Amino acid sequence: GGGYDQGVILSRVFLNDDFRVIAPSRFGFLRTPLPTDASFAAQADTFADLLDELDISSVAIIGISAGGPSSLQFALRHPDRCSALVMISAVSHPEKPMNFTDKVIHQGIFRSDFVFWLIARYFESGLISFFGVSPEVQAGLTSDEESWLSDVLIPSIHPISQRQAGMLNDRTHFTFLDYPLSQITEPTLVIHAEDDGLVSFTHGQYTAQNIPDARLIALQSGGHLLMGQHQKVTSEVVEFLKQHAPAGVEK
Repeated sequence: GGGYDQGVILSRVFLNDDFRVIAPSRFGFLRTPLPTDASFAAQADTFADLLDELDISSVAIIGISAGGPSSLQFALRHPDRCSALVMISAVSHPEKPMNFTDKVIHQGIFRSDFVFWLIARYFESGLISFFGVSPEVQAGLTSDEESWLSDVLIPSIHPISQRQAGMLNDRTHFTFLDYPLSQITEPTLVIHAEDDGLVSFTHGQYTAQNIPDARLIALQSGGHLLMGQHQKVTSEVVEFLKQHAPAGVEK
C-alpha cells in the first residue's frame, strides 16, 4: 500500500470515469523518500504543495487504510483546499506500539522481496487473510473478485521492499494518533466493514463519532478490502462526491 500504483487501482474500484485522480506515493513508498519529518502532518502539507505545483485549488480527499491519518491531517491543516473527505477502511485512532510479531513482519518479511513473493505464491489465502479478508469472506468471492485479488491487487504489492520503509513509518506513527477530529468541518463519508481484520471497525466508528455530521456506512461483511461490496461502495462514494463538488464543477 501507499504507492501511487495502488491508489490508481483502488480509484478504479471506488470511482467512475467522471473524476480526475491524483494518486501520490506517500513518504517511504516506491520512489518517494522518507524525510526527517515523516509525520502524517508533514505528509498532508506535502499534498498541499503538490496541489500548488499542479495549480489545483481544492480537492476531495479519499483516505484508504493507512492513508487515513494523512487525509485527516489534510482536512485539519488545509480546510480551504479540501472540499470533502472520504475515509474507507481507514486508520483514525491510536494503535498499540508494535509487538514482536509486528516487528518481524515490518522489519523482516517486508524487507525481503523473495520471502514475500514466496508467501504470495504459495500461501495466498493466508496473505489475503492477513490483509483483512477473512476465510469466510474469501469463500464467498466471485471468480471476478478472486481474479482481482490474485491478478491485480496482490501483484501490485511487489516489490514489497520498495514499500517497507513507508509501511514501517506508518505503523510507528499510528501509536501517536490524537487528532482534534471535532474541528473538521468538511463533509465526511466513512465506510468500514464490521469484519475488517486489518483496521478494526472501531476506527470507522471513531471517525464518524468525532467528526461533526459525518456519515457512517457500516457494512456487515467484506473485510478490509470490502470484497463483495465494491458496487455499493462505488455508488455511495460517487454520489457523495458529486453532492459536495465545489461550485463550478459539473455534477
